[in-house]
This record gives sequence, C-alpha cells and structure tokens, in this order.
Amino acid sequence: VKTLQENALAYNDDLVEIDFGKGLESIGDNAVAYCEKLKIATLPSTLKSIGKSAFTDDSSLTEIVIPEGIDTIGSSAFSFTDGVKKITIPASMNEFRSFDFSSKSLEEINFKGEYKYFSLDYNESTSEYYGTVSKEPGPRLGEITLKSYNSIICLILNKQSIKLNGKEIKLSTDTA
Repeated sequence: VKTLQENALAYNDDLVEIDFGKGLESIGDNAVAYCEKLKIATLPSTLKSIGKSAFTDDSSLTEIVIPEGIDTIGSSAFSFTDGVKKITIPASMNEFRSFDFSSKSLEEINFKGEYKYFSLDYNESTSEYYGTVSKEPGPRLGEITLKSYNSIICLILNKQSIKLNGKEIKLSTDTA
C-alpha cells in the first residue's frame, strides 16, 4: 500500500495501534481521524505526505514522530490530539505551525531542524496565541533572536514552560 485514501480508517472506534510498515508514501485527508482509542501510530520512513486533518481528534495518541523526509503536513493534521505529550519534528520540515498540532497535554517538543523566523497571532475568543516558526524568511515573518527564542516557542504552544530538545524552557517577559 502506497496511499491511505481520504477517510480510509476514520471513525474506527476499535483501532488502538497501527504500524503502517514500509512503503506507505501518502496519508490522505482525514484518513485516520476521529479514532478516539488510537494510542500508537507508527509512521514509516517512506512517508512523503500527511493530509489535512489526517489524525485530527485522535485524543488517545501520546506521541507524534514525523519521519525525516516530510517537508510539510496538511492543515490541522494533528489537531485535537489532546493526549499527546511529545512531538518530534524532522529537520526536513520547513515550518512548524502550531494549529496543525494541538495538544493540551504537550510536555515536550523536539525540533531536529533550526528555525530562524516566526509569526505570532492572538485569538481573542480563546485567549490563546498561535503561530509558525520557519526556516525561510517570508511575508509576516519576523526574525527570531537568541533572546526571544524560548518565549516565542512557549507562546506559540500556549505553555508557560515546556521541554524543548531535552531542555526545560520558560516563557519570559524579557524578549527584546
């Protein structure tokens, strides 16, 4: 199997663990969405794309490891995965968008690449920040300074503190 089609495993209440094995290249939109009992989804190194909302609302997932080689994922690919405690983003991903990964339980994030630019927005209705960190400059992207890096990551993830690449970081008001 090279492609898991749109909605292929969605709403599967009995799915607890899935190992896609070797060869899978594409996971379609909503392909594994709304599988509330899914705890483990092993993504293969052959994977090239993850569609929009592919794993949305899989609230029992505990860890997300995006394989090396993927440069972007679909919008909200891992949204409402509130059980996720750890996320690993490969060096091949050009940007990390917070709205693609939403987990209230998030404790640790590992970036294998180096992000130098960011955008930050505020949602007044939820009183939460959201944003993007990117390797490449672009419209609406500011440059991350060494002094601001930790606070930007905390703000984007809506955390006072989080473990980043194995080191505890904290939100600071001293980011100039």
